[in-house]
Amino acid sequence: MALARKGFAHPRKFLFSNLDIKGEAVSRISLETKIPEKARAEDLKPEDWVLLAKILER
Repeated sequence: MALARKGFAHPRKFLFSNLDIKGEAVSRISLETKIPEKARAEDLKPEDWVLLAKILER
């Protein structure tokens, strides 16, 4: 839940910016999850959030 809260903190910003993910990490996570680098929090489906949380736990 904290991940989604942080993701939606600034609705006009891109998701990875809200999550403080930068540079190569954005590209790597985007490739793994198929979430576009310029996605906003509201663009994600619930299953995208689950996958993103699992990847960020590593």
